[in-house]
Amino acid sequence: MSRPHLFTPEVLALIPIWVSEGVTTPQIAGRIGCRVSSLYTICCKHRISLQPRARSIDPEFRVVLSVTPGCRRRLRLEAAKFDLTADQLAELLLETISNDNLFSAVIDQ
Repeated sequence: MSRPHLFTPEVLALIPIWVSEGVTTPQIAGRIGCRVSSLYTICCKHRISLQPRARSIDPEFRVVLSVTPGCRRRLRLEAAKFDLTADQLAELLLETISNDNLFSAVIDQ
């Protein structure tokens, strides 16, 4: 017996609404009946942000990163798995680290 498809177009349309209402990522996963990691993967693939938008974003703020050729290659490879560009993946990673306060975990301290 096959498992029912959880991420229907209707569910995908609800995710940004829930995010805007302040529903947390684990709560959204619970509503859908999936793991948080699956939710992240599907949202990445469909370019759905799980991060609530700030009320005002400074359009002048940009971050320019210099990374090694190996890092660029790896970013491109990993981004392709989610149908993203390397820039989109880098932005998603930085936003997630910041919003979830994962700095110590990434720095490994």
